Amino acid sequence: MRPASFGQRYLALFLDLLFLEILGALIAFPFIQQVDLNLRSVLISLFTGHRIDQESFTFILVYSAILTGLGSWYFVGFIGNNGQTPGKKLVGIQVRQQNGSPVNYSIAANRFFIGYSISTISFGLGFYWALFDTHNEAWHDKIASTRVIRF
Repeated sequence: MRPASFGQRYLALFLDLLFLEILGALIAFPFIQQVDLNLRSVLISLFTGHRIDQESFTFILVYSAILTGLGSWYFVGFIGNNGQTPGKKLVGIQVRQQNGSPVNYSIAANRFFIGYSISTISFGLGFYWALFDTHNEAWHDKIASTRVIRF
């Protein structure tokens, strides 16, 4: 099993997150129109530290919930099914157990809910760990006993 490079992993994650953002925006679009939000002004207020109104705050919460739900479904569903998200499939990499066996939904859920959470709340250090690890494993791989390989 040849480990996937950090670049391959990063590109696959980038593609997956891009797909999720587009899907999340499409799902949230009716809500945006219903409350007549000016999304540009909400984002500017959010990133410049200005106070946002209740309607904008509600939108941010709803959008965050949509993306969290989609992310859960996406990563656990695709990885649990065949070890590949669409991004991983495009890049030619796959998640496997340490012993080379296919992953299942339980392992995928552990990898996502526990592993990704720890990798993320450490300011992303858990993802960048793959740069320094001898097998290019991130923290979520170590937690779930998985390995991302080229195929």
